[in-house]
Amino acid sequence: MTTLSFTSTGEIDIQPSATSSKNDFDFFEGQWNVHNKKLKSRLNNCIEWIEFDAVQEMRKVLSGIGNVDNMKTNVDGNNFEGMSLRLFDPAKKLWSIYWADNNAGVLDKPVVGSFDKNSGNFFCKDKYHEQDIIMQFHWDIADKNAPVWSQAFSIDNGKTWEWNWYMYFSKVDKVNKVDDLNRDQQLEVIELRNYIIKNGQRDRFIDYYEQNLMLPQNELNGFTLGQYKIKYAENNFFFIRGFHNMDSRNKFLNDFYLGPSWKQHRNLVNPMIVNNDHVHLLKPLPINNPGNTVEAFNSNWFGKKKGIAVIDYFIANQKRDKLIDFMQTTYISNLKNAGIKDISFWISESSPNEFTTLPVFQDKNLLVSIHFYKDELEYQSKLKRAEANLTEAQMNKMLDIITIKNTLILYSTEGCFHYE
Repeated sequence: MTTLSFTSTGEIDIQPSATSSKNDFDFFEGQWNVHNKKLKSRLNNCIEWIEFDAVQEMRKVLSGIGNVDNMKTNVDGNNFEGMSLRLFDPAKKLWSIYWADNNAGVLDKPVVGSFDKNSGNFFCKDKYHEQDIIMQFHWDIADKNAPVWSQAFSIDNGKTWEWNWYMYFSKVDKVNKVDDLNRDQQLEVIELRNYIIKNGQRDRFIDYYEQNLMLPQNELNGFTLGQYKIKYAENNFFFIRGFHNMDSRNKFLNDFYLGPSWKQHRNLVNPMIVNNDHVHLLKPLPINNPGNTVEAFNSNWFGKKKGIAVIDYFIANQKRDKLIDFMQTTYISNLKNAGIKDISFWISESSPNEFTTLPVFQDKNLLVSIHFYKDELEYQSKLKRAEANLTEAQMNKMLDIITIKNTLILYSTEGCFHYE
């Protein structure tokens, strides 16, 4: 076991445990949710604790003898990011752990130590507000899916300790559960959600969304069907969310946005968003169905797609019925002849949006197509083939019916929803 002792000159003497190895932190690789409990002030008999949540991710470096993690959170409305750098000395069989954060911008003095089975202890001499202290990090990894880290200060060379910070970790391993929840759902309505994120924060937003908000939504029957970045829109995040029906959607919106999960994360998420009102509420367009009655659409069609997604928005001013008829009688068969078979069509859901806090577009002139390709080369070649197959009369009819066409090319964020 790593113990604290001192040399004749008063320096800390750290000896490794017999089992110390470069694999000691393997348990910590990956993504975590973190509940923090931290003393409001230190070394003054404070008993008031501050509690806040964070997300963290650790990855190995230097062929496994080192690792780096990043912790991100929001405290009192301010973004906070910290990182740890851990390095293993194969000769001494000791770990050195360095900390830095966005407040100070420097690496702190390292704490040094090792693990003995499920307990890790690390020490260093330091100063806190000009006072000499011994600092200790302790890891309890009896449950490797829920480890606990704690920090203590001593002003009497380790005779007594003030424990001032605890981190309770829970493993983020949500891929399989999200996949299971999304699989084989019958959907009558979807949302196309196009968010604008603050400059430079999109990737951070996507990471946070996929780590913390996908699973809670899917558990409440708000199914995330795909997450994307938009070509030529570096600050946009686009995702598709599906529901069994409008009643299910209304229940989800109330359960999620008024529930504990959103309450926990909203103060971290909302400061990153510039605009989240660009949302289209859609229902499937039944192909070759004369009555145009609503039919459920299977969620598996979204989940199995890789490569790029292409979304076309067709606005037919007062002519949507003619556009639908043209699609059903002419255009869809033309697309299939050009090899475009992985495509679906959607029209606006006109039922009242009862959750007015989140506004949506419900354009009666709108028709939307969603299609998937392995890459842009396949998309462009098949699109040219489809357009070449149209007769001049068909092309002119299409141009007459369609007032506006807008196309988005979407790249998957390679998040959770990926099952085969």
